[in-house]
Amino acid sequence: MRMIIRFALYIGLMISSFSVNAQSVTIVDFGAKLGSGWPRGVIPQYFDPRVDRTGDGTLTNDFVSAYPFSLDVPFTPPGLDFDTNVNSAIFYGGMTLYTVADEGPRTLTEGHLNQNHEFKDDFNLMTLPGPRTNVVSGEVEELLEAYGVWIWTKEHFYNDGADHVVTFDADSYIAVDITRYWGGINAGRWLVRDGDQFYLSEETFAGETNQYYVGMSADPGQHGSGNNPVFRRTHTLNPGDSRWAPYDPVPDPAYPYEIDFDVSSAVFDDHVFTNVTAVGWFAERYLSRPYPVSPALTLDEPISLKWGAFRVQAVVDAPFAPSSNMDMSDIGDVYLADEPVSYDLWRKMFRFGQRRQHVRDELGISTYVFERDGSMGMMRATNGEHNRLEPVTDITWYDALAFCNALSQWEGLEPAYYTDPDHTNVFKMIFDRDKKELWDERPTIYWNTNAPGFRLPTPAEWQELDVSLRGTSYWEHVWFPAGTVADPAVDTTRTALGWAPDAPTESILTFGEQPWWGSPRITFRPVRNGTGMPIMGAPSGATEWNYSAATVVPPAAEPTEKMMRNFIAQYLPEVVLDVGLANTNHVVDLDFNPETSIDPSGSYPVSVGATEVPYRLWNYVQQWALNNGYSFNYSGAMGSMGAIPGDVRDFHPDEPVTQMSWFDLISWCNALSEMMGLEPVYYRDGDFTEVWRETTQFRLETYQDERYPNWGQIPADPVDTGFYITNYMNAAASGFRIPLPQEWDLANVTDANSGTDDYNWLDFNSDGKTQPVGTKLPNPVGLYDMEGNVREWTWGDTRATISRVIRRKGSHFARGFQASHHFIDSHEVPSVGSTHVGFRTVRLHQELSASPELFEYAGTSDQSFSPRTLTI
Repeated sequence: MRMIIRFALYIGLMISSFSVNAQSVTIVDFGAKLGSGWPRGVIPQYFDPRVDRTGDGTLTNDFVSAYPFSLDVPFTPPGLDFDTNVNSAIFYGGMTLYTVADEGPRTLTEGHLNQNHEFKDDFNLMTLPGPRTNVVSGEVEELLEAYGVWIWTKEHFYNDGADHVVTFDADSYIAVDITRYWGGINAGRWLVRDGDQFYLSEETFAGETNQYYVGMSADPGQHGSGNNPVFRRTHTLNPGDSRWAPYDPVPDPAYPYEIDFDVSSAVFDDHVFTNVTAVGWFAERYLSRPYPVSPALTLDEPISLKWGAFRVQAVVDAPFAPSSNMDMSDIGDVYLADEPVSYDLWRKMFRFGQRRQHVRDELGISTYVFERDGSMGMMRATNGEHNRLEPVTDITWYDALAFCNALSQWEGLEPAYYTDPDHTNVFKMIFDRDKKELWDERPTIYWNTNAPGFRLPTPAEWQELDVSLRGTSYWEHVWFPAGTVADPAVDTTRTALGWAPDAPTESILTFGEQPWWGSPRITFRPVRNGTGMPIMGAPSGATEWNYSAATVVPPAAEPTEKMMRNFIAQYLPEVVLDVGLANTNHVVDLDFNPETSIDPSGSYPVSVGATEVPYRLWNYVQQWALNNGYSFNYSGAMGSMGAIPGDVRDFHPDEPVTQMSWFDLISWCNALSEMMGLEPVYYRDGDFTEVWRETTQFRLETYQDERYPNWGQIPADPVDTGFYITNYMNAAASGFRIPLPQEWDLANVTDANSGTDDYNWLDFNSDGKTQPVGTKLPNPVGLYDMEGNVREWTWGDTRATISRVIRRKGSHFARGFQASHHFIDSHEVPSVGSTHVGFRTVRLHQELSASPELFEYAGTSDQSFSPRTLTI
């Protein structure tokens, strides 16, 4: 019967496609580097019961702990602790725990989002402590019942799903990824709302309704040698493969926790979904005695569920368009984008593709690895404001190909690029960030010219661009090989096309340009096949910019040492403070303990950056560093420019730099020290002979393995992974560094005025974004934005596991005053760049004006300091 239903549905959709474009696309795709926080920013609530669960004639031993159900208030934590700006981040729902016990109530615990569990951020349905027993008999004398529901609604559907009718066909699926635990839960079910009616599937996760334990045995509560078929797996359902029962999760307002589902009385039947308005999933535990579910849980929790990703593929009946994300024109057989890819669209696909957390590979979806992060137009080359609608730049040719494949997958199209001649391995990973020895390897690319997905134009296609859409400011990546294979060992020169009179001979960057690794004036626009095949051939009339990995476009005039140092001084005002810290136990990040590094008797003066480092200064120093033997993992960004999709506001180069790893800071500080003629602070060896210049390329978001490395599993010298590379700090060196946690704490002096509008950029005055540094009043010792604008990195143990972490200090533009959430903020690893985390510098105090022939010191602690009043 189900196959007949599926066939009828499929035929119906085929008939409907004559009038509309019934495309199979992604409508929900949840899972990314998300952060942490509590659902709705609150802890679970207790409620009065109204149901006698055991029928013993009393409610005195019935208890309820819940996150009340809501379809109006998101079930997700508030941003930015939780990244509400990533694709499909917002969902709704609730969780409820019923307890029957003479000992009193239990509470839902670990309802918050856990960071970096096996390097994934997971949501929970859990309770603790362990099962409560009779002190005389030793028998468990309580009962537990629990429900959880997580729902994505139509207004958040992607790929036109929010605006048009959504249905299912033979290729549709709903997928849920269960991460670390599934115990004390009887069943997981898939959920769909058709019009106004919710339905739950008869099919359950793994086809079971047992309370599974990690290492289960036939004896409940015993940790035997069995296998749990539910966790560390993606569970996938085609809606036509199950019967469905009506479900009403919208409870009586007086009892907002009642999201129960009684499977014994449910009526399951075949159902064809004709108007999908919500999708999600559901977990249930029947009333039963609790038992510990895993020996790994030290508190013997009897319920433990963790999940981290959710995805739905469905049919959207939308009018035909070559793309739901770009305007494209038919240029004869193929469609060509009217505009270059915007930074906003780039960022959306960057976040969709470059992530560790997703439903698993049986669905053909895995992590993308890009080379560069991308910029807004010419933001690296100009001193003005920029926005997310400008063309994306500073990306490589490989980045453009990976973007095309990611967008193809996002819109449900077959990708065009592969890493094998049979076109079976979709090109996603430009290079392997996990292993240091593979950082320089790049794959051969095979173009499937028959694939309908997005791709780069051939030179002949690119020249067909309408004259009115041509620009002279940017060059554009094209498919440069004459054939359909790009071999990095053979194709050592790349080509960008433009309508400029000549290829560039002078850089628009201060210290020179290496176009192979991205340029502020090279962007791209995709094409996709239409009614015919690709248009091959050479361009006619366009200018070719040919370059290799060795090509360097020199600046018009490189600044002198004196010019560099004076520029830096303008944007690095300092305040001299006395701090009392020991210099003995923080020379290496290994097992650094910030709690024992303070020694008030060892006071010494330090020069502290009066402001957070602005992007303008970061960009200047990083450009010099890239041309002088340094490497970086992240490019760095203008404040919160990477945060909010569709945010068309301008961002200023004097906003604090964000989106860099802790290791990037170490390289940048050393480069700054060298530019200023000071001794670098950070080294790769304890003898301080090898200056730290090569930054690890490891990113948590792109980590390929399932579990390793994780806390408690890190080998003694895991350099091969790139995850952890020991760093040594010469505390006596004269150069720049980031603060020790105690140095930062001692500098964070507040008074009764510090939380007011005049002093810090916070959630009530920031307009939801970062602002230029130094534009509020300083704290009592002359430091700006210590409790606002962005959080700040400090020194720590770069293994940064659950138990050894980098400290991030202060509040930020989306939080209140001193809302530091220590537990949340202390659980981040050093390889993660965030849109709300920056830094300021510290150095042992000495007068930089000691070398007047090279340097005219312009530092200041003047409380009226404002970078907007300074000019280059």
